[in-house]
Amino acid sequence: MKYVTVGDPHLGRKFRTGVPLHRIGDREAMVWAQFEKELKSHDGDIHINMGDLFDKFVVSPEVVLRAADLYLNAAKNLPSCRFYVLRGNHDASKDTTKRSSFDIFTQLVAGAPNISVVSSTQVVDGTIGLVGYDPFVPVVDQIEELPDELDVVYMHHDFVDFGGDHVIPTELLARRGIFKVVNGHDHLKRTEKRHGVTVELTGSMQPYTHAEDDTGDWYQTHTLETIPGDCTNLNIRVLLTEGEILPEDLDCLSLIGKRVVEGEQDLEVDTTEFDTFDIHTALSEAVHPEVRALIMEKFDAA
Repeated sequence: MKYVTVGDPHLGRKFRTGVPLHRIGDREAMVWAQFEKELKSHDGDIHINMGDLFDKFVVSPEVVLRAADLYLNAAKNLPSCRFYVLRGNHDASKDTTKRSSFDIFTQLVAGAPNISVVSSTQVVDGTIGLVGYDPFVPVVDQIEELPDELDVVYMHHDFVDFGGDHVIPTELLARRGIFKVVNGHDHLKRTEKRHGVTVELTGSMQPYTHAEDDTGDWYQTHTLETIPGDCTNLNIRVLLTEGEILPEDLDCLSLIGKRVVEGEQDLEVDTTEFDTFDIHTALSEAVHPEVRALIMEKFDAA
């Protein structure tokens, strides 16, 4: 049995920061092209989407329909493959009166026998645990719903401990005899170990900021002298000293500048990640646990 995963796709994400006018839409098209390839060009018996199918709680109807069509076509063309889609934190809300794009997607694919949407927990073949993001249930309670000694658990939760209800409980998993986790949510691909549990962080389907790309395949930082000759499919950040300006004729996916003051590197400010700032997550992490639920309920209702 072969399991394959796709990291957080964040479909519907818009790329605008530093994007030349003639390149607007190119990166979105690249996301869709890879997503389609991930669904239909694999040899897995089980395909698992690691969560955050969509970039926001509500995306355009065109995005939802396109995602559902791609899943339905893949499921039809690969009838022996089982597709699982974990719910991510971007797909959920504590406001029970609202319905998300993920909810609509769930309805659209409901008729496909080999597509399963995982909003909370599910066990596959008695050996694999699936844990989607549930805003109402702490992850420790979700883990308690699973059998002991599973081979692996696929989930969409926090690896870094901010003290919330959705941090991967590696100590609990170890006590339950579960020593491998594959996790989405964190966009930087890597493998960590805690309490004897190996946590494989899949990373996002594509890196979406400089901080998420440790290979330089998508995002690169240069000086004016080191900019490569071909930047067609790169996001370039240029370190500029006093008097230097960004080139006007560079053909790239995006171009931003970062002013560097010689001898004052410790005062540098990089604002390139603000377009990905998730105020909901940041606020929930900053609020004291005893009042978090009440405050987040008010925030979500606003």
